[in-house]
Amino acid sequence: MGLDILTEKGQEHSKHEYRAVELWNKKYPFSLYAETPKNKPASLDALLIKNNIIIAGVEQKSRNASIEQLKAWDYEWLITNQKIVDCVACTKSLGVPFFGFLYLIDSDMLLVQKIADEVGIYTVNIRKAFTNTRANINGGNVVRENAYVDMSNALIIN
Repeated sequence: MGLDILTEKGQEHSKHEYRAVELWNKKYPFSLYAETPKNKPASLDALLIKNNIIIAGVEQKSRNASIEQLKAWDYEWLITNQKIVDCVACTKSLGVPFFGFLYLIDSDMLLVQKIADEVGIYTVNIRKAFTNTRANINGGNVVRENAYVDMSNALIIN
């Protein structure tokens, strides 16, 4: 099974990830956003490193949306619940917190939300529901348990 990021649409979205990282680096030049390999599956998209020490794990998503659309969605970021569970387990095993990076393409804005602390305790409200959503960036539909992460208090970087 091929990775979504390696498809044409995946490559287009990967450009948006780089813009999100650019915004992060401008605000926090003292930290290193170290990507996980794109050519194989990984629980996390990146690790944040400062002074050669891992300080956090990151899941980054880009959405064709604006801050106004996010507001209309009650500031909830839809992401598969299994992705959240996997990321929290990974960062807990490293003893670091887990952050979600949501890049809103239409607003050229990065929202950063701490989702769990270093021992895996959730630090933000997450609503869960089984819903019919797009299977992946390349289309299709699937019913699965999704997480709706509250982004109303996220750090905004633009």
